[in-house]
Amino acid sequence: MSSRVVNRKGEPQYRRHFLTDNSVFQVERCMSVMQSGTQMVKLKAGSKGLVRLFYLDEHRSCIRWKPSRKSEKAKSE
Repeated sequence: MSSRVVNRKGEPQYRRHFLTDNSVFQVERCMSVMQSGTQMVKLKAGSKGLVRLFYLDEHRSCIRWKPSRKSEKAKSE
């Protein structure tokens, strides 16, 4: 899969889509990184930010965060 793009000089250039080579491998690698999680700041109205670990859940269906007192409700679908 490629797309035709015109550069500044008006010459055609062809760019390969990032998923053309090893697409399944790339997607699986991204999903794995998302499941391991990353620290971000959760913002709440009227209070300072809370540092949380956000990650893709085991079913790969929603983003969760921890620590949380409401473990089942701690998700964004």
